[in-house]
Amino acid sequence: MAAGLVQGDHNRVTAKRVAKAFAQGSLTSFITRDGKRLPLDVYARLVARTKTRQAQVTGAENRYKEVGVTTVRIFENAVTCPVCAKYRNMIVVISGTVPGFKTKDEIPLPPYHPNCHGTIRPVVLDFLTEAELAEAKALTTAFHPEKDTRTPVQRKAYAKEQEIRRKAREEVKYYKRMKAVLGNGAPTTVGAFRRMKRSNSKGWQKLKGDYLRAIRE
Repeated sequence: MAAGLVQGDHNRVTAKRVAKAFAQGSLTSFITRDGKRLPLDVYARLVARTKTRQAQVTGAENRYKEVGVTTVRIFENAVTCPVCAKYRNMIVVISGTVPGFKTKDEIPLPPYHPNCHGTIRPVVLDFLTEAELAEAKALTTAFHPEKDTRTPVQRKAYAKEQEIRRKAREEVKYYKRMKAVLGNGAPTTVGAFRRMKRSNSKGWQKLKGDYLRAIRE
């Protein structure tokens, strides 16, 4: 992973290296805390993305310190999970102390979980208006590590996004099973498979029938 970061490789390239290293150690899959079994390639991608994000945030923090920046703002997607939501837009002190704000020992920097998209950007407090400064301090004062700060609309949007991703993952699994059974008789890419399935075309009906017959045989 370190080599991938230095060379600027895409996460997919790094993930392949990680998966190969796992395989050489006779590892074939991983079981999560909630009992889900993750295939080797899936877990390798998760590790590569998360560790790369961690390295990027740490590298950014070090660069900011070198040029005298003492505070950063945490950036998270507007539609995010309950873990990341509580840190969104928080200003954190990375060097020394600043009245009204917490240090990174009190409010950790991202990533907060596997596949976290959180990042940091420098912020110069002298450039903030009095209203912006007051709002930032109020956000710090209200911070609670166990509180879900999302609105009902944000929670609903996140649940919808997760459902879309869940369906997309199920489609990938379905495609892999179909490809294993039908070989060249299956669509050449998962994208083509998705288009056929979602349009529910005659071609899809025939493909599904061929797949079910092949399984029975």
